[in-house]
Amino acid sequence: EGYTVWFASHDSFRSFFRALVGSPGRPGDPQMLFYLSYMWGWVKIFGRSEEALRGANIPFFMLLMVSVEWASRRLLQQPYLWALFSLSPFVWFYLNEARPYVALTSFSAAALIALLAYVLHPAEHRSWAPWCCLISALFACGSHILGVFLIPSMVVLVAETARTDPSFRRCLWRDWWRPVLFFLPLFTILGGFYAWVSTYGVNKTTGSSGLLNLAFVAYEFLGFQGLGPPRNEIRMGIHPNMIAVYWPWLLIGAVAVTAVAGVLLRTQPPRIARTAFVSLLVGTAIEFAIFRFEHSLVLGRHMAVFFPLLLLIVMFWLAGTPSERAGRSVGGVTLVLALAWSISDARMVLLSQYKKDDYRGAASIALQKAKTTGAEILWAADPHAAHYYGITVMKDDRPSEIGSSEGLTLPVQCQATDARHWSLDDVRHYVDAREKPAILVLSKSDLFDTKRGWQAFIRQQQPALVAQLSSFSIYQIDANSPPAASGLPHRQP
Repeated sequence: EGYTVWFASHDSFRSFFRALVGSPGRPGDPQMLFYLSYMWGWVKIFGRSEEALRGANIPFFMLLMVSVEWASRRLLQQPYLWALFSLSPFVWFYLNEARPYVALTSFSAAALIALLAYVLHPAEHRSWAPWCCLISALFACGSHILGVFLIPSMVVLVAETARTDPSFRRCLWRDWWRPVLFFLPLFTILGGFYAWVSTYGVNKTTGSSGLLNLAFVAYEFLGFQGLGPPRNEIRMGIHPNMIAVYWPWLLIGAVAVTAVAGVLLRTQPPRIARTAFVSLLVGTAIEFAIFRFEHSLVLGRHMAVFFPLLLLIVMFWLAGTPSERAGRSVGGVTLVLALAWSISDARMVLLSQYKKDDYRGAASIALQKAKTTGAEILWAADPHAAHYYGITVMKDDRPSEIGSSEGLTLPVQCQATDARHWSLDDVRHYVDAREKPAILVLSKSDLFDTKRGWQAFIRQQQPALVAQLSSFSIYQIDANSPPAASGLPHRQP
């Protein structure tokens, strides 16, 4: 969210675009070209309050609901099955964030539903479905570069249908050549833009992705975010005590998912569900393989482009049950899943452990302490969110944000030192040289203290804990604190 508001707060589109593209050695964040451009315009109209920023998701959510309601009514003949999308904890979580994942999910859903409409009834939908599919896919790719992984899945869906249906093959070229010819240059331009700006470098979350990452994706997709441990607890490691705290709520989700799986496995899936499932496996495998090759960390949001496809497969499978008895079972398990997801949604909204990272509270405390004690602020968290709340984080006498700060209109109350990724030796030299107190604002250690310097200093010196907030620990380092032991030879500053 800090990235979003930082880019959107540039005063002119020229300065915004310059910051977005970046420069050699100092990359911007162009992988969300359409979304950030939209947010830049949204902020100019509605302002940059937290409510306004998150309200920017409302048009995308409406697109998602309209698309799946149409699919439920016209393709599935189940007019209420679309409500599963509206109750999904995955959708609810990102609906309350100023990030591109609701937009990505919505455009992906629109593209997939248009394609599925054509695959199921090409004669009825040939006039509009190809055009709607491709323009939605273009906006998905432009909203976030991860949208490109939807394309292999759609190609597999079309190719597999064409392989098994001769009549579909005969009409495919006739119905699609004009839309493809029209949109191909636009996709080429967008791909060329991504290729060009990637030469400046790429901002990504580095890490090693494995089966546990895919398990976490399933954890989010299946709606356990508000039933089990929050993401910030999971990232610190899963242990038996954690499960003991959440097991009654996890059991609710497990019962609901098991009930749905039991009904699905007792019925033969329709052909469209089988074909869509194959396309889902192919798209997911391609994205996961590329993430592993690039040493990037796969999280649930990175697979958001596939969430509509997964839920649509389940909906088609449930709607395809032939008998009246099976239909009653489908209605029952759908209600059970809806109830479990509603509980998950309510817990995410109401309980403190599921709160967002409290950048507002952390910045407020740091500013107040700096004002009353004259302390220097050491900021080991996202510098873009800090700037939104009035703190400019500096490194080597320049702002630490990515891209250009020219034209940035965010007000500044105080400067802070960028204390991310300090080694214990870096911490020791700072402590030895300081002449006044310091306020350390430390967020997620795996992201902002990768060299573990601050963790080691806190264990050894035990500075006073000022506040503990969601994803934040704030410490006061007094001017007369003893030097930090490092186990290394002491060097004079």
